[in-house]
Amino acid sequence: MNIFYTTLLFLIMSMIANAQQLPKEPIPSGLESHDRGISREIEALNHQLRHDPSYRPIPKIQRKQNGEAGLGIHDMPDTACVQIIPIVFHVFHPKGEAGVPLAQLEYAIEDLNRTFAGTDADFGTVNPVFKNTKSYSKIRFALAKRDPYGKPTNGVMYYQDRQGGFGNIGPSWENQIRTYAWDNYKYFNVYVQNDIYANNVFNNSGVCWYPSTWMSDNDIARMVYNYVYLGKGGSSYNYLEFNQTFTHEVGHYLDLRHTFEGSSCTGAGDLCDDTPPTDIAAAGCDATRCNGIINGENYMDYNTACYKNFTIDQVARMDAAMKHPGRSTLWQPSNLVATGLLSPNSKDTCLDSPFISYSTQHLRESLNNDGSLDGGSIIIYASNGAKFGMKGKTLITGEHYSPIELPDGLKENIAVSDDGTFATMTISGKALKHASNDTKASLTFTLFEEAFAEGVDKAIVNMSTQLRLEFRDPWKKTCVDTYVRASADTTWNLFELQGPFPRYYGMWKNNEVYAIENYGRGFITESAMSSKVVFLEPGTVIGPDNTWNQGGAPIVLHGPEHTALDGQTGYVGFRIQVGDAFHYGWMRMAISATNGCTLLEYQYNEKPNEGIAAGADCAIALSAEEQVMVESFTIKPNPTNDNIMIDFKSDMPIGGAFVIHSMTGIEMKRIALEQSLQEISLQDLATGMYVISLIDHAGHRIRSQSIIKH
Repeated sequence: MNIFYTTLLFLIMSMIANAQQLPKEPIPSGLESHDRGISREIEALNHQLRHDPSYRPIPKIQRKQNGEAGLGIHDMPDTACVQIIPIVFHVFHPKGEAGVPLAQLEYAIEDLNRTFAGTDADFGTVNPVFKNTKSYSKIRFALAKRDPYGKPTNGVMYYQDRQGGFGNIGPSWENQIRTYAWDNYKYFNVYVQNDIYANNVFNNSGVCWYPSTWMSDNDIARMVYNYVYLGKGGSSYNYLEFNQTFTHEVGHYLDLRHTFEGSSCTGAGDLCDDTPPTDIAAAGCDATRCNGIINGENYMDYNTACYKNFTIDQVARMDAAMKHPGRSTLWQPSNLVATGLLSPNSKDTCLDSPFISYSTQHLRESLNNDGSLDGGSIIIYASNGAKFGMKGKTLITGEHYSPIELPDGLKENIAVSDDGTFATMTISGKALKHASNDTKASLTFTLFEEAFAEGVDKAIVNMSTQLRLEFRDPWKKTCVDTYVRASADTTWNLFELQGPFPRYYGMWKNNEVYAIENYGRGFITESAMSSKVVFLEPGTVIGPDNTWNQGGAPIVLHGPEHTALDGQTGYVGFRIQVGDAFHYGWMRMAISATNGCTLLEYQYNEKPNEGIAAGADCAIALSAEEQVMVESFTIKPNPTNDNIMIDFKSDMPIGGAFVIHSMTGIEMKRIALEQSLQEISLQDLATGMYVISLIDHAGHRIRSQSIIKH
């Protein structure tokens, strides 16, 4: 119960603290941060210290001293055996891979490893005052080679858009981050963006949080970093010294505090005795503060022109952080096999014990949505001296492994290879119940000693694990009636897509141009190089074969150079990327040069890579032929000075009515349906644009259309 209330308090405080941290109205020229994000990072870390229900700082390291005395070569770490952390980069750039090429990211990893290994050229030029406290680490980093489902990867997920804001905290942002995240206990997730706080500031460097099981459990443990300060080449500014701020952020990931923590000469500081106290950030490379020279060349200060060293105590803190539950699983041999960074047949002498690893522990329901599992197999490796004893045979439940509580309809079979080095678990059949709430998040699977050959000198590690079987609800569409408007009075109106893939968009009036701020996500436009939106005929299939503008400027609805849609209501096609798949949808827009542009409704297909029909009735299941909501009535004249004539093209709903709303959503008139050709007076309405909706006897909206009163 205490955990529940602590977590609830954290969520509430996050909401309060971040009430103003939603995307701001775009400023095309951008703004600049005077400190490149130092103050924002400090704010984020202090928020974690106050509100994270699981964060417990590593106790102060006390065994070292300042200065030259008493610290010899024996204190330096043994790096004969390194600990590797798998990294996945989620890259958001208008040009995708062309904007942040793989070589830029690989350089960043190489440079990070140099700074941790003490092989960077600057390590040899550290101020002699700190020659006996500077140190290096056995921790290394590598791009993952297998994704969470065991499929090959280069460790980079590219998104050709301008998504930003993942440096913010709070439920809205975290819901979005989860849709991109890879398992936080298996991968170090790094989100590479430009506007990392979605506040039109493009020169903030980065932010990263301390180890936290709460964050890892919720798939929001992360670093967020600006690609202009990352690596070399591509979109990097190539400020190679400043770019080692990347190392600074990794320090936070491993529980290092700023050397100026607390801005005090007498406080606890960074909890390391061998970093002299300093009361301000970035005082200088060889500055004197708090009555002594500071280690201004330390990676955990902000003297970005002279990043050079960690200290012995800092390395000890990072070593301790590697044992934290939120970090300890990352570098285990079994995870390195799962992420493709270690061969299951490795003879590496640094491996202490025989161990078991799995190609994946996470199986998803197939896109057929029929209860079967995608792939349906898991490779179980016996490594470093371990071997299965039942070579070429099938393991027996209860004799070689514990029963697995699979859903009804599924059955496992575990077949051992001829040489005993691996076994293949195949889960076949179709689960009888396979909605999302039937997901098995933690199925215990335990191998018994009887499954293995004799003669192993040490106990086999990792014989028990947790499997996850993920099921999906029947494929459907997210359908939302809404009212989001940009006008002369309201130039910016942010909205967030509902459903499983929340994303921010904005209705925007920028001088004489009305636009959708799409953050570079795909819209159907006149051409791939055009930002001018087009209306689609009802029934048009929106899918991969359309002409998509993606990665560029906001999408123009109306402006001096795009007047074709003035006074019309129609369908606009859009898509969102989730992993390597797209989800297609449409928005219905009312466009008026004089009264503004309004989003009236939207739909998107929750099934990946499958099209959707513009104007489709939400009530029709995806598995059935989609019925398009064709125009059920016509209005003439429109625009009008006084009265309009409504002519039904289909059967008039019995007991229905027309409701007229202002563009601010206020109901202005309600007229009962009396005949298939009906005249309605608008003489009592002021000049402007309105929305007229046809509703049935139960009050459900059947159709809406814009009307203009002169």
